[in-house]
Amino acid sequence: MYCERISATEYAKQSVEGTETAIVELTNSVLDDTKVTLREKRRYLRHLARHHADIYIRHFSDMI
Repeated sequence: MYCERISATEYAKQSVEGTETAIVELTNSVLDDTKVTLREKRRYLRHLARHHADIYIRHFSDMI
């Protein structure tokens, strides 16, 4: 069988983990991009802290 049925709880957990992973990867790519100014990077981190505080605290709180 190709697919395995999972519970609603497991689905919710996987979607949260997948979203967090994507946000962390995107943020790292913005921070590593040499074309983005330091001012824009700080603005991006403040925006992340405001809208995704839990992810910001876990991964990027020492950046600003």
